[in-house]
Amino acid sequence: MTPLHTRYRIGMPSLLECPTLEDNVRLAQELGLSFIELNLDLPIFTPERLPAAKLRQLREDTGLFFTVHLPENLDFASCHPAIREGNVERCLELIDWAHEAGIERLNMHLHNGIYFTLPNEKVWIHERY
Repeated sequence: MTPLHTRYRIGMPSLLECPTLEDNVRLAQELGLSFIELNLDLPIFTPERLPAAKLRQLREDTGLFFTVHLPENLDFASCHPAIREGNVERCLELIDWAHEAGIERLNMHLHNGIYFTLPNEKVWIHERY
């Protein structure tokens, strides 16, 4: 039977327990994984701290590839135009950075938004407006 890691691409999320990219890479290699999902909520994985060229080189050196988990606080439905536009602009910057790094998969969880807690219910601003 073919080993699981050669039949499927199995990866791991970036871990808080691994304080550097290199620590995450080492663990992924030890576990025989194919990829690491970089969580851009972690400051060490932002484009300002992690050059795209470094990710390309790590992929070449290790055979691991990377995916991206976009920041969870990107809110494309903010009722504040400047905030909404800033979030769209940041998302586009992150997409460009990922492309430069050779990253082909980006995951996004849409922001739930803000809610008011009333005595008998939660009222979500995005739902109301």
